[in-house]
Amino acid sequence: MEKISSYDLPRTRVYITAIAIGGIFGIVNTTLDLDFTPKAGLFLQLVIAIVSVVVLHEGAHGLLAVFFGHKPIFGIKPPLVYITFADKIPRGQFIAISLAPLVFLDFIFGLMYLSGVLKLFFNFCITINTLGATGDVWITAKLIGVDRGTFIQDTKTGVEVWRA
Repeated sequence: MEKISSYDLPRTRVYITAIAIGGIFGIVNTTLDLDFTPKAGLFLQLVIAIVSVVVLHEGAHGLLAVFFGHKPIFGIKPPLVYITFADKIPRGQFIAISLAPLVFLDFIFGLMYLSGVLKLFFNFCITINTLGATGDVWITAKLIGVDRGTFIQDTKTGVEVWRA
């Protein structure tokens, strides 16, 4: 195989984008008439949402990777929790694996939010998951223009594109 390009995740831009998205979610949340009055229960819901979403988000990546026959490797490098792979993955599968948490979890969290049960908690879950998917969307945007039939190697700090 021949490496034809590589993309490093611009962490500062991704963080700034996530903060901007968080601001937009904050503005939207003020119109949803949710009670954000500071109290112990609010903080506890936020902590539980963060921990749950991180586990579910990385788990969704891993589950789809296993479905495609790949072996995910989970890691932690504070403040990041991530999933990577030792092998090269076909481009289309890599894009699907990258977007799985954003698509599936936001859909499920959205349904739960609309059900009216624990609205604030599921609002936190949607917000946290969407913010956590910022890097996944960036990688997908870079790979959309890459030829089909290429393979992607995750480098933990970005991706490499390989031609067979």
